[in-house]
Amino acid sequence: MRTLDRYVIREILPPFLLSLLIFTFILEIPPVMRSLEQLVAKGVSWGVAGRILLTLVPQGLGLTIPMATLTGILIGLGRMSADRESVALLACGVSPYRMLRPVMAFALLMAGATTYVMLQAIPDANQAFREITFELVSKKVKSDIRPRVFFDEFPGFVLYARDEAPGGGWRDVMVADTRKAGNTNVFFAGHGDLSIDRPNQRVDLILSEGMRYSTGQPGQSEVYSFPRNPGVIISLDPKTVFNRQELPRTITEKTLADLKADAAAKLNAKPLPLSPHPEILYAQQKFSIPVACLVFGIIGLALGLTSARDTKMAGFVVGFAVVFAYYAVLLIAENQTKGHYRAIEEAQQLGTASWVNAHLARWWPNIIMGAFGIAALTWRAQFAQRGLPLSLPVRMPQLPTGWHRDTRAAVPAAGGASTGARPQRVIMVIRFPRIRLPGPGVLDRYISRLSLR
Repeated sequence: MRTLDRYVIREILPPFLLSLLIFTFILEIPPVMRSLEQLVAKGVSWGVAGRILLTLVPQGLGLTIPMATLTGILIGLGRMSADRESVALLACGVSPYRMLRPVMAFALLMAGATTYVMLQAIPDANQAFREITFELVSKKVKSDIRPRVFFDEFPGFVLYARDEAPGGGWRDVMVADTRKAGNTNVFFAGHGDLSIDRPNQRVDLILSEGMRYSTGQPGQSEVYSFPRNPGVIISLDPKTVFNRQELPRTITEKTLADLKADAAAKLNAKPLPLSPHPEILYAQQKFSIPVACLVFGIIGLALGLTSARDTKMAGFVVGFAVVFAYYAVLLIAENQTKGHYRAIEEAQQLGTASWVNAHLARWWPNIIMGAFGIAALTWRAQFAQRGLPLSLPVRMPQLPTGWHRDTRAAVPAAGGASTGARPQRVIMVIRFPRIRLPGPGVLDRYISRLSLR
């Protein structure tokens, strides 16, 4: 890596890290505050709460890395433009195409990081979230059940304990089971306890030395006594009990294998198949968002490398505008695709439907914005060089001496004879004509920029 490449990357890296921190913080505030409130109410330590909150970060990084890449490039190159370093580079003959090497190398690195986040980090973070929350279930559920206080956080159950037992659990326990409408079971037990089976993820309520009262039809009841061993075991589902802390695995967080399996299940659904376009959209999104880093790299170079003395923070404004345009194209393509396949699903023609639109919907923003970036970079480069230099890999055939004048000076040899100079490699420069369309002049653009500011 040459000096210029290292210098450009050093200019891009600090604003990239700052933008990544700001964007991630903004996107993570709602879920973090929602989860933090529940964790603090449960009496969870700050260390465990921090571990849980860290598992929520990968969901935001999938979106903030491309945004920070664009903003970092715009601010880094904008700083160079504000200090007239870009003007000096262009004056020294450094083409904007030469600047593509460090910018695209940085964008390619960020694309790889985004791919890892989309394919691996988000599913792993969700799994870690579930494991930590289940561990909290086993540690905090007993402390939540306090003596002489009705506990109704178990769906379909109401629990009341008179006192805590010396060896653990509770004494004189009353449990009302109302899961089945019209059939209520009430348990009175001398001792009760919770059994946590972590490997099998089971939570059981064990009652001993008591009686069960069951009511069915009006006027009908049943009384059943149970001893200490084996007693009565009531199974509880930790996912339904602690659903408030559960992070549901939505379609955007599933792996590629899960999305393919869901799409196949929808097509084979009985009695009528369902459209798998949501699964196809999000499967393609896992690859289209990383490619957006490369697209934003081209756009950032085209818009950030200017000869105008803009403010250093102008990159934030331009970055938000580009991201907004990208997101607008994304929404338009997504809504058009959803409407198209809903109409096909209602017409029951999924068997003959083509899924090309679903595969391309997430790629239209990259295609459109990428074309804009290439056009903007080409327009920017025309001020640095008017032609496209092509270095031919083969030697051009020598023309007859009558067709041209040989201006090479003869070099005398050692024996007095003269020999021609060493043939040089021929470089052909192709110059394309500049097509000038009617438009505002330099003074018009200058006054317009002053007015907009």
